[in-house]
Amino acid sequence: MINIEMEVELNYLPVCVNEPEKVIAVLEEHLGFYRCVYQPLPGLIRNEYGDHYLLQSPEDTRESTSGPELTIPTNDCLRDYLRLFKAGFTVETLPHYTDDGLKVTIRDDAGNRFLIVEKRDYAEFE
Repeated sequence: MINIEMEVELNYLPVCVNEPEKVIAVLEEHLGFYRCVYQPLPGLIRNEYGDHYLLQSPEDTRESTSGPELTIPTNDCLRDYLRLFKAGFTVETLPHYTDDGLKVTIRDDAGNRFLIVEKRDYAEFE
């Protein structure tokens, strides 16, 4: 019998959100995230860019929250905005250009804010 020990380092961003299971369902259904099956971290999700997020409730983290914000990178801000808008989410800011790129802020019914960011490099236009 061969015994192989492997050490795996998992990098993730812990995020405190209201109703983590609902947030995970939204991210899976509308923004292409998927749940990672890793038992010690049940709220672990991953996006198409390989970014990992650990979604936890205020009770789990002992933090109070009144509208946490989850920043979500995307390659198409307008597409993701329209998906969430059509699904009935509240639009806090319309898509707009900033120095970092195209951004929009959406809020769910649990008070969580989703800042969707399409990074853009304007250096070539200077």
